[in-house]
Amino acid sequence: MKNPGLWELPFGTTAREILEDYAGGMRDGLKFKAWQPGGAGTDFLTEAHLDLPMEFESIGKAGSRLGTALAMAVDHEINMVSLVRNLEEFFARESCGWCTPCRDGLPWSVKILRALERGEGQREISKHLSNCVDS
Repeated sequence: MKNPGLWELPFGTTAREILEDYAGGMRDGLKFKAWQPGGAGTDFLTEAHLDLPMEFESIGKAGSRLGTALAMAVDHEINMVSLVRNLEEFFARESCGWCTPCRDGLPWSVKILRALERGEGQREISKHLSNCVDS
C-alpha cells in the first residue's frame, strides 16, 4: 500500500474504500492478490470481495471473519505459503500451550508449510495440513 496506516472507520466501509481511499492503493508495479479482513487469524479473501462492507455478516458470508478488523492487503509478489507459515509460526510461538490443537497442531502446521515451501510432497502434505486445520 502507498500509505499504510491505522484508521477507525464506521461499520459498512468497504475494503476497497480502505485500500484505495485511505491506504492510497497498491504501490507502483504491485498488483493486488488477496486480503485479510480481520487480522492474522482470519481467512484470506480475493479481489472479488473488495466491495463487501466491513461488518460481521457480510465478511462471514464470504468465508472469513471480521475479527479485529485489522485488514491486510497482499500483493502479487508475496508467496502465500510463506505468508501463512509466518502467521502460523507467530501463533505457535505465542500460544499458551494449554489446548491440544494449538500445542500440537500449530507446530505441525509450520512443519508442513515449510515442506511445501521446499516443494516436497505437495499433494500428500496438503491433505495432511487440511486434516490438521479442520480438526
